Amino acid sequence: MLNGLKGAAADREGRLRVTDLVTYLKRNLPILAQSVGKNQNPRTSMDIDLQKEIVGPFPKELDISIEFTASQPLTEMILEDPDLNIVKQGNTAELRWDLHLKRGEHVLREK
Repeated sequence: MLNGLKGAAADREGRLRVTDLVTYLKRNLPILAQSVGKNQNPRTSMDIDLQKEIVGPFPKELDISIEFTASQPLTEMILEDPDLNIVKQGNTAELRWDLHLKRGEHVLREK
């Protein structure tokens, strides 16, 4: 929840509404729970305006670095934007990707 409140759940315009946070939690909480051997399926029951803005705007774009360790096996990686377009493709031998990304949830995966 804290990551969502810090901006990970914000929409592409950088606004964070109640509905954005709920969607973020429903998507990410089961994955996080599963990573520690637990099972959680979040449910919501609210009597508030889901379109109410919580905080924002967050920046629409930001600079990030993704670092790979030299001890990792050579792996082909793909970074996709929220629309599943490839933003960057390369392998872990590059050790570091310096990127300028648009707001939204990106996916880093093995090819």
